[in-house]
Amino acid sequence: MANDNYLFVLISENDSTRIDESTILAMGLPKMGAKSSTLLFIGSAIQALDKKDPRSLIISKKLNDLKAAGVKIIACPVAMAYYNVEKEDLIYYDDIIPGGKVIAEANKAGDAVLTI
Repeated sequence: MANDNYLFVLISENDSTRIDESTILAMGLPKMGAKSSTLLFIGSAIQALDKKDPRSLIISKKLNDLKAAGVKIIACPVAMAYYNVEKEDLIYYDDIIPGGKVIAEANKAGDAVLTI
């Protein structure tokens, strides 16, 4: 890959197809030379990490593969508060960081940022 900086995949749509496609892309990027791939759950997409939401099965079923590929999962606490998702409701996360901060730091570092 031309860009060997970190690659962040942002998910802002709470759509099963987009969430599924994002996980596939996130797992494939390290195989194509990206240093890392991170799924940032912002906006309504935070519900896909909520174990009470049926869409969380998409992540649950792929969690071992995501971990094996080295994909990091970040949950946005602003989205969590807005959509009433508690920390203990999350099926998995590597970190909880405000999405705006993650995006700003990625831009500052020159990392590639994809919105799906």
